[in-house]
Amino acid sequence: MAARALAATAAQRTYTIMGRQPQWQNDTSAIWRSHLDDAWAYLDGDTERYYAMSRAVAEFLLSPLNHIEGQDGPDDFDRPQTIAAYCAVTAAVIGVGDVDNATQAVNQVFEALDLEHDTEQSAAWRQACEHEKQRVGAWLKLLLRHANPGAPVSGELIAALKAAA
Repeated sequence: MAARALAATAAQRTYTIMGRQPQWQNDTSAIWRSHLDDAWAYLDGDTERYYAMSRAVAEFLLSPLNHIEGQDGPDDFDRPQTIAAYCAVTAAVIGVGDVDNATQAVNQVFEALDLEHDTEQSAAWRQACEHEKQRVGAWLKLLLRHANPGAPVSGELIAALKAAA
């Protein structure tokens, strides 16, 4: 469950960063923000959210947004916040590949920074990346300190992770 919580935390942070960039918002990212809310509620014990998240993943997999056409296909699902939310929801629903989904969600934090700074070489970008690395480290410390392997994540830990995002 800790990897699922990490994925949700990273997705939450990615939405925060991307919220400062309205040009990178779209209807798909707004919809997946609501699915991220479902993931948080599920992690906090609301098992009914499992079904809503399962439907969301199934609808995506059957939609034209799920394609192998690269840059030639629809681009509505290419926003860092959308990808991070998808990773968090998939980790919560499928429960296999939690670490891979968490890793991909954390990567999206840094993809969001790339878009925000429009370059990977500026001093501001390097400072922002360093700050986010420290933030991710703090999330991991919280999880290692308070999560028990195989056990549900406590409501207190969820609140702390959301606040840290």
